[in-house]
Amino acid sequence: MPSHKVSTFEWVASSSQVVRHLAHTELRGTVADVGCGTSTLALALAAAPAVHRVLAIDRDAECIEHMRKMSPHPKLEYRALNLLALGRHCAGLAGALDCVVDKGMLDCAVVEGCAAPYLRAIEAMLAPSGVFAAVSFREERLVSRLLGSGDLAWTVCRCVELEAEDGGPRQGLLCVVRKSERAPAARTGDDNLEQ
Repeated sequence: MPSHKVSTFEWVASSSQVVRHLAHTELRGTVADVGCGTSTLALALAAAPAVHRVLAIDRDAECIEHMRKMSPHPKLEYRALNLLALGRHCAGLAGALDCVVDKGMLDCAVVEGCAAPYLRAIEAMLAPSGVFAAVSFREERLVSRLLGSGDLAWTVCRCVELEAEDGGPRQGLLCVVRKSERAPAARTGDDNLEQ
């Protein structure tokens, strides 16, 4: 089937805006852009000096093939993978990622009722002290509650409102969490993760 994708599309916020809000200590080592779509975020992440490798992950194989052809980079690997279906079975990536950046995938997971397996996959893929940075349309209190759930072994570091680059209205929210050494609270189901 021929690809119908012909360009790039930035969801929620620009790639440069997201990278600008992440500290250099957060963008290091092996980084993943989950739900990459046709965004230029993976390329912007690859340009960060302390980043050695970027995995651009999306469940749409056609999209991955389009971006592989359109935006090659020596630090960049494109991979078709459905994180919403993985849970803790994270396709050989357990503990392999220093940073995971999500520019809208969490919102999709919430809408599709898959937030729990999605967040568990992210948690499993993060290295000790790894960082998960999620961009969302949702309000801070809702995202902080979801990401700050005791069911996950990480802590919320900060949430930043993303303003439009032209000074317009709010574009979204960037929340940064860091994987902690503590074990998550005893799991009582996915009630705390399904918001």
